[in-house]
Amino acid sequence: MAKADAEQARNYTCSAIALAKLFRVTRGVIHDWHRSGMPQAAPGRFNLSDCLVWRRQRDAEVARASGGPLGAERRKLIVEQRRGHELDNASRAASLLPRDDVQRDVAAYQAILDHELDRLVGAVTADLAAASDPDQCRRVLADACRAARVQMAEALTAHADALAGEAKRENGARG
Repeated sequence: MAKADAEQARNYTCSAIALAKLFRVTRGVIHDWHRSGMPQAAPGRFNLSDCLVWRRQRDAEVARASGGPLGAERRKLIVEQRRGHELDNASRAASLLPRDDVQRDVAAYQAILDHELDRLVGAVTADLAAASDPDQCRRVLADACRAARVQMAEALTAHADALAGEAKRENGARG
């Protein structure tokens, strides 16, 4: 009985869809593999045993071509090591910003934005209360928003200039 089962398994054929499900790939991959040399038992039918043998051989060839089964992992490791070296070099060159400084600056920018947006409400309240025309309301809001953006840009630029001056002084003290 086992001999008959083994023979039946060796001669088992299936469709591209069934083979794709067995290999857990798409039907398009099966067709690509067939164009790359995977044997076909009959049009649209694949012998599972032959396909398994072909796939093992193909995987072995790919592994040899990529430097063995660990070739891909080695390449990933090399890329990560390069990134690590770049990070070390940037740190040595003092081109990385300390986290605390970045958090402090973001908090300062947020405070500037909050202040200008809070000011916006007070600046337009009276004008909006007096306006009865929707177009006039839009103009009041648009003008106030433009003015707030200008104020925010000026405050952020001043803060950035102050930071740049700090950095120059620190770099001058180091050198």
